[in-house]
Amino acid sequence: MEYNDDYGTCEETYVTLLVYPGEIPFSEISFTLGLTPTRTSKKQDFPRKRVNGWFYSTQKIIQSRDCRRHIDFILDQIIERKDAVRYLKLKGVKIEMTCCWHSASGHGGPTISPYQMKKLVELDIEIWWDIYFSDED
Repeated sequence: MEYNDDYGTCEETYVTLLVYPGEIPFSEISFTLGLTPTRTSKKQDFPRKRVNGWFYSTQKIIQSRDCRRHIDFILDQIIERKDAVRYLKLKGVKIEMTCCWHSASGHGGPTISPYQMKKLVELDIEIWWDIYFSDED
């Protein structure tokens, strides 16, 4: 697979690993995944959602406009810890990924390859896209 870092139809993209640990401390999530979150939120900060959130984002780490590079970066961080991911899920932790994708031209779209799909299946992690279009589109 070849990346296209100057992905023409994308203005900006990044991927976030979303972990909703329930009452498990953020420090345990960090230790288990071997990552330091880029952001956390406590349920009292967002009374409507009433969930704790531990997030690891590529937003200020990866400069590419090819979401596959962002997806791979996160998957490569945790693929060797798939037993840890399973352990957390068995404890009731929800783990998923989201890709924020800003369209540059109103057409075209993000790509995912079988390479990423295989790793997502191995980890049993869903991915979803949050897609934005400019007012001009």
